[in-house]
Parts: sequence; structure tokens; C-alpha cells
Amino acid sequence: MEINSRIIATVAAVTIVGTVLAQFVFSDARRSAPPAQKPMLEAVPSVTVTGDAEVKSTPDVATISIGVQAGASTAKAAREKVNVQFNAVLAAVSKFVDAKTDVQTTNISVYPDYNDKGRVIGYEASNMVRIEVKNLDNVGNVIDAATVAGANRINSIDFGLRDSDQAYEEALQKAVAKARRKAQVLASASGRVLNQAIQIQEGPGTMPMPRMQMRAKAADGFAAEASTAINPGQITTSAQVTVVFDFK
Repeated sequence: MEINSRIIATVAAVTIVGTVLAQFVFSDARRSAPPAQKPMLEAVPSVTVTGDAEVKSTPDVATISIGVQAGASTAKAAREKVNVQFNAVLAAVSKFVDAKTDVQTTNISVYPDYNDKGRVIGYEASNMVRIEVKNLDNVGNVIDAATVAGANRINSIDFGLRDSDQAYEEALQKAVAKARRKAQVLASASGRVLNQAIQIQEGPGTMPMPRMQMRAKAADGFAAEASTAINPGQITTSAQVTVVFDFK
């Protein structure tokens, strides 16, 4: 009886070990088995083209960079001189623009003026602002009024669009239409039938700002001259797209 019990225990132990090993081998085999490969998709016949377009628009807003510069023996005196002139300029342009919303300070500076020996002989002060003019008929009036009132620095005029998105979206539509026309030509030439756009990538668009460089004349005698003539020209907005079309 004791021998039979040992034999039965031995057989049971061997069975358990065998079962564990079988499970381990099966599990390891599943882990090491290569994953099932997905069937390769067939390439879709397609054509890739680019399209570009330009839209010309008449500006409806102008931005003038204008200011006052003055010198004096001390920094304080130079600043006070500039302040007096600048307040007069601000009052003059307020007849044509809203000074609270359309005038923005861009630079205020005070710096020493040196002679050829490196000694300080005085100070220069300046106050520069950016004036937004929404009525282009008043651009010349703003320049005239500011200069007569004491502005002696007019750096530039930038013309722009208050709603630049509208012009750019129109250019995008024309660019996509041009890309489709090019794809249609290629499809017809190759004996295929063009289907739909399956991918569109927007390229860099540009909207250059027409700029007029100016220099203010001395206030003396300026009022006697004719009103400043302004020609805003046109703004060119461009767009570019890359489009992939498939075939039927």
C-alpha cells in the first residue's frame, strides 16, 4: 500500500509538471509567433497638382507713421519741447480721426547729442505714433494738418484691408479651381476620368502692404503748398494649394 501511494503521487506530480510545461510552451509559442500580416492596399491612381491665384483689392485703410523730434540743451527741455509740439499735432489730426482709438504710440526716446570730440552738447527727444485712417480721402488732410501743427517726422504710409480674410479666401477658391483645371487637362491627356480631390494642402499666401515712403517738410511754408496727394494703388493677395485628385 505504501509503494502504491508513492507511485500514484509520483504520477500525479509528473502530470502536473507536464501540464504546466505544455501551457508555458503554448503560451511562449503564441508570444513568439509573428503577427498576421494585413493585406496590402492597392495604390489608388491619382494625380498631384498645384494651383495659385491672385486677387487685387482696393485698400480701405491707411496707417501713417508720424511724430515729432526736437532738441534742447537738457533732456527735460527737449522732452517739454516735444510734448508741446506733439499735443498740437494730436489736436490737429483729431479733426479727421479718433485720437483715442486711431492713434497709438510706437516710440518715445531721449538721447544725448555729441560733438566730434565725444562731448554732450545737447539732447534730442522724439515721440512717434501710428495713426490709422479709415477714410482714405482724409489721408492727405491728416498729413497736412500734422505737419503744419509741428510734426517733422513722417516715415511711411501703409495701405491695407480691414477684412483681409475675404480677399484671401477668394484667392484660395481661385487657386483650387486652377488646380482642378490642370488636373483635368492631365487626366484627359492620359485617357482617364478625373474624380474628386482626396487631399488638399494649403501653401504660403502673401498679402504685401503697399508702402509709401515720406519725409516731412519744414512746417514753415508747408501750409502754402497744395494738399498732399495720395495714391493708395491696389493690394495683391495671393494663395497657393497642392491638391491630389483620384480617377474614376
